[in-house]
Amino acid sequence: MEQDEYQKKIRAFYEPLLAAHGDETAAVGYPEAAGQRGRYVMLCEVGDLTKASVLDIGCGLGHLLDFLKESGFEGDYLGIDLQEDMVERARKRHPDARFEVMDFLADDVVIEEREFILASGVIQHCDRSLREKMIARMYEKCTVAAAFNAFSTWYGKHPDPRFNISDPLEVLDYCRAYTTRLLFRHEYVAHDFSVYMYRP
Repeated sequence: MEQDEYQKKIRAFYEPLLAAHGDETAAVGYPEAAGQRGRYVMLCEVGDLTKASVLDIGCGLGHLLDFLKESGFEGDYLGIDLQEDMVERARKRHPDARFEVMDFLADDVVIEEREFILASGVIQHCDRSLREKMIARMYEKCTVAAAFNAFSTWYGKHPDPRFNISDPLEVLDYCRAYTTRLLFRHEYVAHDFSVYMYRP
C-alpha cells in the first residue's frame, strides 16, 4: 500500500463517522465507549505513564488523553493525526494539550523522541508493509517503550473487510528483530492483541 492510498483510506473511513457522531467515540470507530476504553487500559499498562512524555499516533479526538487524565497523568502529551478536522476538534476538547496534523510514516517528517509511543486502532488500517514501517518507526523514536494493538487472525475473518487483520506470531517475529524485550497480550478481547516493545 502506497502512502497516498493509505491517507485516502483513512479519510474515507473516518470523515463520515466524524460528520455523523461529533465528539463521541463512534466518530473514531468505536460504537461503544467500552471497546475503546478496554484497549486503552491494555496499552497504558506498558509502563508508568504518570509523568512521562507520550506520543499518541492516530490521536483522533484526544480520547486517549481523557483516559490518561482520569488516571492521574501529569506528563508531556503529544497527539498526532492525519486529519485536520480531528486535530481541530481535539484542540478544542483539550486546549491545554498539543495536537499536530502529521503523517508519522512520511519519510520527510521530523518526529521528536518520546519515552512512550502508543498507537491504538491504527495497525488495522495498514497492510503488512505499512504495519512493519509503523512498528519500526515507533520503536526507533521511543526511549522507553512502544505499544500498539491490532486485529488478530486467531479470531478469524473480521466482519468488516475494510480492516487488515494480523497474524500475532508474524508480528511478534518482526518485533523480535528489534528487541527481545517484548510483552504480548491476547487475553482481553478475542479478536484483538497488544504488543509492548521495550528499549534495553
